[in-house]
This record gives sequence, structure tokens and C-alpha cells, in this order.
Amino acid sequence: MRDSLRSGTCLIGRLVVHLHYQGTGIGTTLMKSLEKAFSEADRLSSLPATRA
Repeated sequence: MRDSLRSGTCLIGRLVVHLHYQGTGIGTTLMKSLEKAFSEADRLSSLPATRA
């Protein structure tokens, strides 16, 4: 997971849950952790995926 705070927006660069663990609540837990860690942010926003 990659994230940063810019101008009141928490930018989420990469959030991936392995296929075998999807539907188990891991993604929800990660998002709630981001909301807590960046409580001063006005909003959360994901960046478009790019290939490296």
C-alpha cells in the first residue's frame, strides 16, 4: 500500500488484496486503517493504476 497526504486529500497509490483473500474483509480493514491514520484528510482518493 502506498499513500500520502496532499492538500487535504489522502492519495492512495496502490492497494491490492490477493485473489485468495478477497471477500474476507482485508480491503475494508486497510481502508479503515487509512481513514484513521489520515484522520485530518478531507477525503480519500485512489490514483489510477499504472504498469511499471
